[in-house]
Amino acid sequence: MFKNQLFEQFARIGKALASGRRLELLELLAQGERTVEELATQSGMSVANTSLHLKALREAQLATYLQDRGSLAAIGSQELSRRLKERSVIVLDVRPEEEYRAGHIAGARSIPVSELQARLREVPKSKKIVAYCRGPYCVFADEAVRFLRSNGRKAVRLESGFPDWKARGLPVSAGIAEIKDEANRR
Repeated sequence: MFKNQLFEQFARIGKALASGRRLELLELLAQGERTVEELATQSGMSVANTSLHLKALREAQLATYLQDRGSLAAIGSQELSRRLKERSVIVLDVRPEEEYRAGHIAGARSIPVSELQARLREVPKSKKIVAYCRGPYCVFADEAVRFLRSNGRKAVRLESGFPDWKARGLPVSAGIAEIKDEANRR
């Protein structure tokens, strides 16, 4: 399952970052491109040791699962809040239904990513769709946006997720009432 692969990737990243020397190399690389020799000189390590640390970082594939997010347009919380007031978007909570019941963006519809293909007809082509999930490391919204776009919908993802939305004090709802309302709309 994709979720398990994501957590395994996090474990690899954690292992790769468990070295102060590797963190130093990342900090140097964050300032700009450098050759192995330049990194070795600036970090006070040998070229061979620097190479080994860089290899460990490369093997961790530090952005594998989120690498093509740049192609997925995103919308911020404040912009989504404004558009919800205007009723110019449909918001899809693509997390599992039990998470939706525990709390969700007020006005969001629950269509878990695992049900999206079967329930596609519930998503209109005429309105912009904003999909969200748990947060910046959750890829359910990414999967939903890709699927919706490939099926003729205008979709973007929420930059953050429900926990961030709630922490900002933006409107939330909880419970099953909206799910029942949704069922009546079908």
